[in-house]
Amino acid sequence: MGDLIDLDVGDILYDIVTKDVGVLLNRYDGTRTLPFESTAQLWVWDVFWTGERYTLYTESGLVNMISEGRLLLYRNT
Repeated sequence: MGDLIDLDVGDILYDIVTKDVGVLLNRYDGTRTLPFESTAQLWVWDVFWTGERYTLYTESGLVNMISEGRLLLYRNT
């Protein structure tokens, strides 16, 4: 497997296709919003994108897009 990608509040994402820039705002447990009971862990991120758009992404979706090169990750350090 590849390197572990840890995301943190304030990290910046760059979408190489749309050229949008996003900032990770908040991470929360998405299982509490499901309409059914689940034992799986579902982490969700609020992302603020250029153009004043807020979008929700699953953490696994973001990690996959970073691993595949669709999103570039710039850490807030």
